[in-house]
Amino acid sequence: MPKHIRPQEVDPDMEADERRIQPRRAIMIKADVQIPGKPLMKAHAVDLSRGGLGLQSPVAADIDQEISVNLPLDIFGERRHMALQGRVRYCTRHADHDYRIGLQFVNLDADAVAFVSAVCA
Repeated sequence: MPKHIRPQEVDPDMEADERRIQPRRAIMIKADVQIPGKPLMKAHAVDLSRGGLGLQSPVAADIDQEISVNLPLDIFGERRHMALQGRVRYCTRHADHDYRIGLQFVNLDADAVAFVSAVCA
């Protein structure tokens, strides 16, 4: 069973904006997500900041687990894939069969940094 949240990391009385290091942009992009030890799955990227990515996922993930995310993108009519890596910072049940996973980026390459910067500008 996944560890869903570390209570010492999030003060429930604190406003959400005060917990964020970077402002988020709402997005809705289909994502291929690889959680170690689980089959490749479909999820949705729902928000993006310079520091991380929010996912809506049918599967939970463990805190501190590293996850690979592949975002298929159409850029000027050309199909590209943006590969992102992140460490799970929180995972909470969002709906009956969905989880909300918050990732902090790790090991981004130059293309990924440029993509994130452009979306968050």
